[in-house]
Amino acid sequence: MLSTAALQLGKHFGAHMTAVCKPEALELARSRGADEVIDSPHEDFTKNGRTYDVIVDAVGKHHRYTFRRCKRSLNPGGLYLPTDRLWNAVLWLVHKRFGDKRSSSISRGACAKADVLFLKQLIEAGDQPVIDRVYPLDQAVEAHRYVNTGHKTGNVVRTLPAGDR
Repeated sequence: MLSTAALQLGKHFGAHMTAVCKPEALELARSRGADEVIDSPHEDFTKNGRTYDVIVDAVGKHHRYTFRRCKRSLNPGGLYLPTDRLWNAVLWLVHKRFGDKRSSSISRGACAKADVLFLKQLIEAGDQPVIDRVYPLDQAVEAHRYVNTGHKTGNVVRTLPAGDR
């Protein structure tokens, strides 16, 4: 469930980062600053007795790590961030009344200009994002198919035709 972007941002802000990922991504996670790595097919981080302030489910469709299973691995007041926003709304309604562990959504919508400029500064300073594949916009379907395989490592980028930039 490695999100290289979440890993890089967490390290930028000084967080101790534990990456949970497939074996072929372990070295990438280390190279991007993971303090610890967990080989997800061989170890279930929800059963190792450790707790975390934030758990980011970057894959979303990987039902092995649902909020129900992850909440025992959260510190009091901890935050679970799945990519499935609709289900997340349901979790938020239930758990805001019955517990101190929260679920919140990661918006895929519009970003504040200040946030985009901040990311631009990080990139210009040398903190480069991990790009797995690049697809032209007219191959958006193929790009989504590749992402949905669950085998991507890093980001998949879609580019605009030169005249549309």
